[in-house]
Amino acid sequence: MHKRLLSTLISSVLMSTAVSAADSVSNDWKASLITDFVYFDNSSAEFPEMEGFPMGGHMHGPKKGLQIGHWEAMLEGDLSDNLKARVNLAMSDPKDEDIEFEWEEVYLQTKGLGNGLKFTLGRSFTELGYHTSKHGHEWDFVDQPLIIDAIYGAHPTFDGARMNWVAPTDQYLELGLEASDGESFPAKGGETISLFAKTGADIDQSSSWLAGLGVYRANDVDNRTHPGHEDDGHGPTVFSGDVDIVTLGAVYKWAPMGNVKSQNFTLQAEYFRKNEEGTWEWEETESGSYDGKHSGFYTQAVYQWQPNWRVGYRFEKIQADNHIHGETEAEIEHAGLGDEHKPKRQS
Repeated sequence: MHKRLLSTLISSVLMSTAVSAADSVSNDWKASLITDFVYFDNSSAEFPEMEGFPMGGHMHGPKKGLQIGHWEAMLEGDLSDNLKARVNLAMSDPKDEDIEFEWEEVYLQTKGLGNGLKFTLGRSFTELGYHTSKHGHEWDFVDQPLIIDAIYGAHPTFDGARMNWVAPTDQYLELGLEASDGESFPAKGGETISLFAKTGADIDQSSSWLAGLGVYRANDVDNRTHPGHEDDGHGPTVFSGDVDIVTLGAVYKWAPMGNVKSQNFTLQAEYFRKNEEGTWEWEETESGSYDGKHSGFYTQAVYQWQPNWRVGYRFEKIQADNHIHGETEAEIEHAGLGDEHKPKRQS
């Protein structure tokens, strides 16, 4: 269903673009190509796996040497006075694999509805957290925080509908709702709904703050398959059940008299917690009642002291607490859910 919806949206956007160009409905169309090259080296032969964290794929990390990073080709513009479209095609060069192409964003979005309302239909980045809604080229570091990889398995997108409402209050307050078909990890078959709230204000002419809360629920996840880690003997495993995610975040920004081009400073932190309850199956014939809690946080500070030069520091930590009821610690480890791995990272 989600593939047909995506194809229909792409066709609609392209046809509408042609009509707009022919009839001069709108000249407000923008296109861009953002390129990214990365050089990477490390002292370890292999990028460490995230033991104990059920994920949508392997954590391979970047390959060594000079490589293509994350490229994005974007087209965005107005279809009418009340509707705009955005198409964003991403390209990346993962380790030991062919170049990958992905439709990161393909959506229609309302504009000018009034009453603080906005609706989005199609594929976009989730706004459940502050970092999750950002494009790869907007990241301050070359990769995203470990906890987002651990919970979502990749940069989190969703296919569905979102409603945003900005309240008519002196202090900024935005409420939002996202509903999805549940094809993206960690749902994989279960329909999802997310609620989020954001509030913030200016402290003075040079500084401001923003805080947010988000909750996510995926019901009836059915046979979500995990590839396992072949290097340590863990084969494919399967989860069925319910998934809940809670996130808390805060951001402080400073720029002299609001001039971010000359100097600016950003301090941000987020905490994520994912609870999973259901059935875990491994080795084809073994299964058990499963309860998993995966949590973590990151905090980072980035300072731009002059145009085009920035320095940043990030600290993060994640941990897992997994239980397959009635099973021994060795059997839990054999299922790929050992929770002794509690990594910390400084960047």
